[in-house]
Amino acid sequence: MYNPETGDTPLMMAIKTKKNSRPIMKYILKHPREVNIEDKNFKGDTCLMIATISGNLNVVKMLIEDYGADPNTKENKGYT
Repeated sequence: MYNPETGDTPLMMAIKTKKNSRPIMKYILKHPREVNIEDKNFKGDTCLMIATISGNLNVVKMLIEDYGADPNTKENKGYT
């Protein structure tokens, strides 16, 4: 399931909400076979990129430290 207009996954949508996103994210991440932390939306953004752009530093830290998000992944234009 994803947003057909943006390609955002449910995890990406939870990160974008900012308010109370951590509990929602943790619920989604309990199902690791169904969630790929490195999935990209249509612009090539990953969950980590979305959290960084949103200024959600607690989520950035959680994604890297607890779930192994790769900070070196590049989006469609080649930016990390």
